[in-house]
Amino acid sequence: MVIDPSTGTPSLKAHPSEGQRPSSKRLEQEIKARMPERTDRDMCPDA
Repeated sequence: MVIDPSTGTPSLKAHPSEGQRPSSKRLEQEIKARMPERTDRDMCPDA
């Protein structure tokens, strides 16, 4: 965390990405496979 000396506002330092792990890619694929496709009309019950 870094605090701006002129304003006193705290902020987090940006860290470079290490890329996506193979396990997280598999998890994402599994979640997408199990989730049904939804349209905007499906999400709005009054439409």
